[in-house]
Amino acid sequence: MDPNPFGCEPVTVRSWLAILNLKANHRKVAIADDGTELRALITSANPHDGSSAHTNVALAFSGPAAYDLLRTEDAVLAFTDRTLQPLSSTVSSSNNDQQEPPADIFRTRIQILTEEKIADAAVAMIDAAQPGDTLDLVMFYLADRPVVRALKRAARRGVSLRVLLDPNKDAFGRTKNGMPNRQVARELVAVGVPVRWAATHGEQMHAKLLLARYATGMGDVLLGSANFTRRNLRDFNLETNARLTGTLDTPAIKDTADFADRLWTNADNRVFSLDYDAFRDNTHYRTWLYRLQEATGFSGW
Repeated sequence: MDPNPFGCEPVTVRSWLAILNLKANHRKVAIADDGTELRALITSANPHDGSSAHTNVALAFSGPAAYDLLRTEDAVLAFTDRTLQPLSSTVSSSNNDQQEPPADIFRTRIQILTEEKIADAAVAMIDAAQPGDTLDLVMFYLADRPVVRALKRAARRGVSLRVLLDPNKDAFGRTKNGMPNRQVARELVAVGVPVRWAATHGEQMHAKLLLARYATGMGDVLLGSANFTRRNLRDFNLETNARLTGTLDTPAIKDTADFADRLWTNADNRVFSLDYDAFRDNTHYRTWLYRLQEATGFSGW
């Protein structure tokens, strides 16, 4: 009998030991030079066949923020292979820097965030929300304790919250045990936060998105590669997110709001999400196991 009928590469001891590093380059970034300026894409999507059915989000942009994004990748380049020429040498930002700033520069802004700065932005957005404001969280993995505590504080202040999570039941043909989302969902529901589950059928709700809609008419969108977990937000993985701030009628913010509303309300007679009871998990031992794995980093999220 063929010991390797599927043609898979063997998993070596060295590979298993590398897992103990608990770090990964988890960024999902593309930067292109069209000859006159840089164009950039920050997304939650893994670019491979196995993830092609997943639900993801992305933000495409150009201008000064694209050069900020390039600088973050140059920093990675500096400690991975110093023999390569920095990408920024192929496009000069001098012309970009000399352009007159648009009139609405203080109303529509893009901020590039990496690693723990993503956590800082997420908590700041949640803590800034007040009664009359709305927060939507659409997330593949939610486990980070400071973020969870911020969501609970917002609920107690009377902020309108909607949390839509992947049920953590599928992973490339394997069945998962629902951690950590079902344990965190139970905690949020206990303080009155409405939670729904993505109605997945073997694929994953792989989006990582936080949307704030303020009564002032302004909005905030935070999206990118980072799951809201300790490993993703606390300087273990390399992560890249974008934060877009503008009026609620800014096209990208309006599109994001439409996306969140469609998933939550099951628009167009389609089933995008399920009630909390569909994947309720009241087991106590999994709650403690989630807390232990989140604290140590020995987890699959």
